[in-house]
Amino acid sequence: MQYLKLVVYLSLIVTIGCTSKPTNNNLEFSPIVNRFLLEGASRRVTIDPDNLTIELVDKFSPELTGLSPGTIAVCNYANNHVEVLSGAWNSINEVTKELTIFHELGHCLLGLRHAECPSVMCWHMDTVSIVDYEINRTMYLDGLFKH
Repeated sequence: MQYLKLVVYLSLIVTIGCTSKPTNNNLEFSPIVNRFLLEGASRRVTIDPDNLTIELVDKFSPELTGLSPGTIAVCNYANNHVEVLSGAWNSINEVTKELTIFHELGHCLLGLRHAECPSVMCWHMDTVSIVDYEINRTMYLDGLFKH
């Protein structure tokens, strides 16, 4: 049984790695997007990233209004485009980067709205403990892909 799980998992990696189109214009995000797709696939959630773009920006586009102070990334639902503030991005750790991009992909690719904490889709990302996320990552991701 373990062998079968390994074969299925490796098949998913090869399939996603070989067939997915670039999903952003900044390759820095590709490993995180690919982890998101794999996590979804492992929970039997099919995700189509074809129209997704992610880019680092110095400031958010003017049409993105009403953002909370401290926002470092935002999904524009109209075109599945994620903007990430470059200054903030360069100052956060890898776990926070994953949590931030998974949150925005929850909006753009899964159509999710904000949720009560603790959740990847928590309204105020700063209230999600990075240590708690690391320890309970499976629980957070199960909740993310359970829609």
